[in-house]
Amino acid sequence: AFLHPTHHYCLVFERLGVSVHEFMLKDCGRGLLAGDVRSIAHQLVQCLCFLHGLSLTHTDLKCRNVMLRNPRYDLVPLPRAKGVATRKPRSSEVVVIDFGGALFAQERGDGKIGTRHYRPPEVIIGQPWDEKADLWSAGCIIALTYLGYRPIQAGEDLEQLALMERLMGREFP
Repeated sequence: AFLHPTHHYCLVFERLGVSVHEFMLKDCGRGLLAGDVRSIAHQLVQCLCFLHGLSLTHTDLKCRNVMLRNPRYDLVPLPRAKGVATRKPRSSEVVVIDFGGALFAQERGDGKIGTRHYRPPEVIIGQPWDEKADLWSAGCIIALTYLGYRPIQAGEDLEQLALMERLMGREFP
């Protein structure tokens, strides 16, 4: 970081590849290989452990906010689909970005956070939430990277909640 002569702070970030969202879009709905999904999942959990250890909740974890360090990839066979190739990142190292909505524990409330498709049930029904909201979002990212599509996708909150209940096999209060 540095102070610009006009008294504006400038932050300098490393150059990253593409977001997981962009990478998955170009793969025509095919998921990643299990090893890459596992690697991304491990890194997401490590990141959340670090953030939550600081009492910080990201609040907007989604595929657009998870960047691959390296955009390069190879085409390889997708083992779970005969005759189908998928893009395998040459490196599955990721970086979580966009901390503009991050909140410390004492700043949390019961308002809407995150993007609908990655929002946990308690946020949708207006209940108090905590750092576990990030874990739900991470789970949605992990599912998407494996499946190649969002397992829960709706146009409005109540529809999203109904799909969650159907998928989970239980009703939320």
